Amino acid sequence: MTQKQIDNLFQSFYQADASISRKYGGSGLGLAISRFLIGMMGGNIHVESQPGKGSTFSFTACFEKTKKKIISESKGINVPKASKLLSGYHFLLVEDNELNMQVGIELLKSVRIKVTIAENGQKAVELATSKIFDGILMDIQMPVQDGLSATKIIRSHTQTKKIPIIAMTANVMSKDIKKYKDVGMDDYIKKPINPLIMYETIYRSLNKINKQQNIIPTDNINSFHKIDENIKEQKQVLLPESLDGIDITKGLFNVNYDKKNIP
Repeated sequence: MTQKQIDNLFQSFYQADASISRKYGGSGLGLAISRFLIGMMGGNIHVESQPGKGSTFSFTACFEKTKKKIISESKGINVPKASKLLSGYHFLLVEDNELNMQVGIELLKSVRIKVTIAENGQKAVELATSKIFDGILMDIQMPVQDGLSATKIIRSHTQTKKIPIIAMTANVMSKDIKKYKDVGMDDYIKKPINPLIMYETIYRSLNKINKQQNIIPTDNINSFHKIDENIKEQKQVLLPESLDGIDITKGLFNVNYDKKNIP
């Protein structure tokens, strides 16, 4: 392959031979998917090629590093503690998918964060510039207006320049994260959401604007004990021992074991 072909090789639907008379078919998605999967493992894919001689593909992955990162991010925080630290804040949740919206609402409410919903970026801009929020959880890919362009507009207003904006997305490759930072986002939460990492990310972003723990409402000591008891009670509800293709334990963890509000 030529250098020009290599430069475009990992793009979706790109084919080195795009002529209608090409010998080999295919959708042009294989290498794009490979790069995405390798990126999820914290690695990169490379290719060396010379026309008429052949091509060599190689990739790197960092399994242990990714595992340690997840453990360190979620260590030291649980639902009762998150409730104590985050109770009373008001967040704008920007999400167009109804399932993701429901999960997000319940996860935030379970630690007593107030939630206002915007179903697209345009609505998010309208709400963020007309009301006061402590933070924004922003989906990236949405109809009407996407999360990146919405963030740019929100950041252009004086009253919303410092409000924490956290991306909520499945796209967390290094180039994606750079885009989020370039438009003014403070952090990101990977989908599917790990609740404990979500709470820690929110708390970390709030701290960046000097909101200290001693100004957070402290009248909720009994309430977060009730949350813990509620989780234990719901664990006793009968569910099938197994479902083909579904990790029931992980699914319950991702919704804080809240069986009353499972989508």
